[in-house]
Amino acid sequence: MQVLGQSGAVPVHSARGAHLHHTPEAAAAVGVSGQTVLRWAWAGLLPPPERVVRGRRGNASEWPESTIAQARWVFAQLESGKTLDRIRAALQAGDYSPDGEA
Repeated sequence: MQVLGQSGAVPVHSARGAHLHHTPEAAAAVGVSGQTVLRWAWAGLLPPPERVVRGRRGNASEWPESTIAQARWVFAQLESGKTLDRIRAALQAGDYSPDGEA
């Protein structure tokens, strides 16, 4: 059973020991829908998720903790009125840093 933490995201441990979040938890942590998170990845604003095949339960996408921070940054950029193209260009120019120093 999974319990939501204060951030609204539930970490999942991968075989490599890294904290991963399923799409619904990652989206809730940012305050957007799961489709929005997937759309941002498709548009090149987020790194692609790790795809996990769960047999009869279907497929799932898992995201590292750093993706949630980047998604929050993307959301803030959109809220400030920037377009997806301008955000993508800012990412390519290095305007985002996971440690917040860019």
